[in-house]
Amino acid sequence: MYKNFRTSKEFIDAYEDLCEKQCITSLKYGGSQDLNMYTIDYAENEFILPDVNNRIIGVHWTDLPHRGVRLPEDMYMFGASYDGTFEGALIIGHSGDNKLSFGGQYTDVKGVFYNAEFHILEGELTIFDSILNINSMFYYSNGLQDVIFKNCELAGITNVFLDSDVRHVTFDNCSEMYVRGDYKGLASTIFASRTKKLTLKNCKADFVNTVIGMFDGVDGFENLEINIID
Repeated sequence: MYKNFRTSKEFIDAYEDLCEKQCITSLKYGGSQDLNMYTIDYAENEFILPDVNNRIIGVHWTDLPHRGVRLPEDMYMFGASYDGTFEGALIIGHSGDNKLSFGGQYTDVKGVFYNAEFHILEGELTIFDSILNINSMFYYSNGLQDVIFKNCELAGITNVFLDSDVRHVTFDNCSEMYVRGDYKGLASTIFASRTKKLTLKNCKADFVNTVIGMFDGVDGFENLEINIID
């Protein structure tokens, strides 16, 4: 059974009520819809978010402090932006590998996990096979220790991990998008100050040079281990 909700408050109340009645801690994100409403699928314990002007609209997830969101591996929504969609949410991981793919079309994920709390086994998340603007993607998030971007084209590399718990960042077979930014000397506005390890694996030379250049003349990363693997 599906039920639609016109306001985020109605949706949040129903979300909390369903979790309590089913004795579960989270619902699964089931995609978006052009209908400007929130939907809950009571049979599958899933929810659908509204897509308004090509932006997938979340709610004030901090109003659900004890209820989590489970994300599917396939996050692709044609032409839609995840700008701030899961800001402040409690993201529940799987028992196996935790992976997300946003697909082969350019997707804006600016601040998608801003201030989010991750409950993920071993604290590792892989973003793969995606073309993304990752501005502020994990800004101020906690619970994640390792983030891997694999087979990705990236843009908007600003504030990505700032003030987060992320300690190890891996770029595996990654490149910049055709519009290249100037990130020289900007590491302190991109990476968490306590980042311990940065791995660049099978990445294009210009992308490697861009990332290494981020640390030019920047203090505070003297103990950072950088591995470049061909």
